Amino acid sequence: MNEAPNDSPRDETFRDYASPTAAKAFCVEEAILTASSPLTVTDLVNQLGIAQSLVSRILKTMESLDLIRRDPGSRGWLPSGRLDEQNRLAAHPLSLTHRARAALEWLVAEANETTQLLVESNGKALILDQWLCNQVVQVVGKVGARVPIHSSAPGKVWLAFCSDCDRQAWYETHELKRYTPTTVSDRAAMDAHLVQIRKRGYAVDNEEGIQGVGCVAAPVLNAHDQIEGAITVVGPKERIKPKRMKELAELVMESTKRVI
Repeated sequence: MNEAPNDSPRDETFRDYASPTAAKAFCVEEAILTASSPLTVTDLVNQLGIAQSLVSRILKTMESLDLIRRDPGSRGWLPSGRLDEQNRLAAHPLSLTHRARAALEWLVAEANETTQLLVESNGKALILDQWLCNQVVQVVGKVGARVPIHSSAPGKVWLAFCSDCDRQAWYETHELKRYTPTTVSDRAAMDAHLVQIRKRGYAVDNEEGIQGVGCVAAPVLNAHDQIEGAITVVGPKERIKPKRMKELAELVMESTKRVI
């Protein structure tokens, strides 16, 4: 496929990848796999922010490969053939997305804010799953999108709980770019910040990545205390206030204990 013409203003998230079109195709596949009902082209465009023309071509290709099929009733798309097998593998108990699903569902009900599951991917924090709240005004990310590590709560959780070797490797290949006035952009300040995160067990984002947005995150650790990912609550700063941070932190930390 020719990738260059497929870019649109909403496609900036995918430009960090070596093959943006391949990344978009993967996100379309993942959206169809994890949806609770058939997804139309419009659904996919709105959910993923990918140009409609490219979504249509991806769907046509997937259909020809017996990966998806049209639902006769809604005319939306469902997994089929080989994708059904991939879906069974994705739902395997060892999948982090599967194991964290109930935890995210519990957290969004308790906090009434958007909840997300993220993992480190190529030096950034990748959104694996997301549950939306019922607030009129809410922060909505995109599953498959990647955000900077050092200016987001889940990213800072990864920096705090990853191995010393991984942390040093990240520092050597990334700069602490300042995105807002509150972004931690100094190495010494960040190191001191990470010590506090490890001590209290959670991280906060005080409008460090995007002004007007705040979040709280805690690590998902395996049996060997190695970080697998992070669960976060994210919302408008008007609701993610300092006086509410402790309450949200306790909820997020409790949710990580519910990952099976």
